Amino acid sequence: MSQKDGLARRQFLQRLTALAGGALSAPLVSAILAGTSAHAADKNITLLGDSDLRLLVAIADTIIPDTDTPGASVAGVHHYMHLILSEWYTNAERKPVLAGLAEINARAQASAGESFANSTAAQQLAILHEFDQAAYSDTKEPFFRKLKEMVIVGYYTSEIGASEELRYEAVPGPYEGCVPVSKIGRAWAN
Repeated sequence: MSQKDGLARRQFLQRLTALAGGALSAPLVSAILAGTSAHAADKNITLLGDSDLRLLVAIADTIIPDTDTPGASVAGVHHYMHLILSEWYTNAERKPVLAGLAEINARAQASAGESFANSTAAQQLAILHEFDQAAYSDTKEPFFRKLKEMVIVGYYTSEIGASEELRYEAVPGPYEGCVPVSKIGRAWAN
């Protein structure tokens, strides 16, 4: 890695950390620096079964749904999360996240009578809202923060997240100091 690449990655990590709302976890930083991407579907990972992957899809799509740009599952975020959990988290780091996934399913079963993946979008949102409120009201770092962090990082490091949501341009056009936002779309990405 050249010094220029290192600087670009450091700047990227700083911006992504700000987007995630705080410090990124060490396993996630290591995975980013190693170039881990949402192409995790190409790997033969067996940590989670099909029902757990459907749960990750539902969670990721609830956090980053399809809007005018594709959502998290289209970007392959669930495969990215599976890869991070299986290859980058230690057993001690993985254990609370897996227990948390089971807790999300148990909460859905108790409140909706269905697994989280089979619950309605409104029920899924309500359940994740409860976990989100608890995650940011406690002084300890609950599993939901890590889960949300994986979704955000997985999405914005994917080709879809960078090119369609953030509208990253590797070679941008000329600098124009005063341009109406309506002409360029999203000001933060141009």
